[in-house]
Amino acid sequence: MSEEELNQLRANADSLAGCLHSLLQKIETMEKGKGEREQRSGAESPLTIQTDAQESITEIRSDKGIKRIITKQTVKTRSIHAVNLESSHSLLSSQHSPTHIPAPRDVTMQAKQLQLLRVTVYQSRLVVLSVEPRANLDIHAGDIIREVDGRVLFSDSQLRALTGQITLTVQPAQVYEAPPKFYRLVNRFEDPDTSFSVRAGEVVQVLSEEKDRLNVRSVNDPTIVGRIPMTIESEPVTMVSPFGRGAVALVGAPSVGRRTIKTLLLQYAPQLFATVVPVTSREQHSGEQEGREYQFWRKETVLERIRDHEMIEWGELDNQLYGTWAGDVKEVVESGRVCILDCAPQALPYLYNSSFKPFVVHIRGPELEESVQLEQLRPKIRSKEELERADKESEIIADKYGKYIHLTLVNRNTDVTFKKLLSALEDLRSNSQYIPVAWSDLSSAGSSPN
Repeated sequence: MSEEELNQLRANADSLAGCLHSLLQKIETMEKGKGEREQRSGAESPLTIQTDAQESITEIRSDKGIKRIITKQTVKTRSIHAVNLESSHSLLSSQHSPTHIPAPRDVTMQAKQLQLLRVTVYQSRLVVLSVEPRANLDIHAGDIIREVDGRVLFSDSQLRALTGQITLTVQPAQVYEAPPKFYRLVNRFEDPDTSFSVRAGEVVQVLSEEKDRLNVRSVNDPTIVGRIPMTIESEPVTMVSPFGRGAVALVGAPSVGRRTIKTLLLQYAPQLFATVVPVTSREQHSGEQEGREYQFWRKETVLERIRDHEMIEWGELDNQLYGTWAGDVKEVVESGRVCILDCAPQALPYLYNSSFKPFVVHIRGPELEESVQLEQLRPKIRSKEELERADKESEIIADKYGKYIHLTLVNRNTDVTFKKLLSALEDLRSNSQYIPVAWSDLSSAGSSPN
């Protein structure tokens, strides 16, 4: 087949994809018995996303039973034509939408005034915990420092190193963007010196403790910030995901599209889904930011976490360690969101417990013969040998880890696969679930004493 004929086939495939997109929308409209639905703003434009292209090679050391998952990461940019999702899924319904937050604002100040702010790093974000009254700045407890002079900062040390006049871009943090410490007040509280008040039964988010007072804000309106006595009668509470699961683990052979699916989930509903930044013992490269590409740890620290069984997965490349720390995943879960992980299947036995309650999704390609045909329509064609390896690895995952897998998706088309995953997640949110007894807090309730 000549190059000209191949290009013509690709052009035809693009045209067919557009027709299929329109046909899917019409079918959905007919099935629901509705007229034309409003198109999502910008739905006709391709969605450009960045995905981590990551290859993993796993070794099992038989002498010590230690797994080594060798990982390489690169960043790829690609465009996809997203199917309209809002009309058929209620994940973004009002009760799950993020609280309306005012737009970011710029605050110009002298860097030395930063001493009047108490700041912490939470999930790679700079969160203001308290502000001294004498600061006289338009910055409040619960604000996130989005940028400084147009740059994103990831650590308190970067902030403290600033000098001269600076401009902070700040914005009230969403509830999930600040440390997840919550109390439900038993009685109504009113501050006699300010207009701050809390109704009986209302939940507040604790930002910091100072002497005999707590700096808090309303979870219903994070812009309302005040102080309450430490002695006030209250009940510690925790925020839980509406899905009843702490993590969604996407597993699959290389190049089946699971990282693209992960990126789409994170962009689709950031108030519901989050992920973690991997750790590494290697030195920081030029242009990298702490907490963006990686968390840069001392090698001794990573080894200690491995010995203490605190790494969900880890690997070694060029004598440097890489991995995912369980503490970061727990932090996401405690924020009330679902942690989206694209992990090696060897990590599933570690994740499969009551702490994470994972929903495990196996993403795989179609049967080999169909994969070979579909591959001819792609800009970059993989060899039949590559497809055979991916097909074989998918079979191994299904056979060896099938007892952990809750859903298998055959990824012929990213849009359709993503929509099927959203549908499964919506079922988790709205329907009864059956989980292992060991995951239930009631597993030991009512048991007879020995």
